[in-house]
Amino acid sequence: MRMAWRQYRLFFEVYVKANATDAGYSSGDMVQAMAVHRDGSDSEGPAVWADSTNIGFATGSNIKLRAKGTPGALSALTGSKWNIVFRVWP
Repeated sequence: MRMAWRQYRLFFEVYVKANATDAGYSSGDMVQAMAVHRDGSDSEGPAVWADSTNIGFATGSNIKLRAKGTPGALSALTGSKWNIVFRVWP
C-alpha cells in the first residue's frame, strides 16, 4: 500500500456550491463537502475519494448543512439548488 501511494500524490478538495438560495446560502456560496451531514442513524458525512484518474463523492439522501448565520442549526438541502465542485492538483 505504501508504495502505491508514492507512485502519485494527489491533492483534492470537494465543495457543494449553491446555484440558488437555500439554507441561508446565496447562489455562488461554496461549502466544503465534509461539512455536509446525512440525516440517519447509521452514518453521517460523505465519502470522498480519488485515485490517479478518478475523483468521487457519495452521500445518502436527506443531506443537511449547518445553516449559514445560525451555526447550531442543521438545514435540509434542496438537491436541485446545489452542485458538486471538485478541485484536484498533483
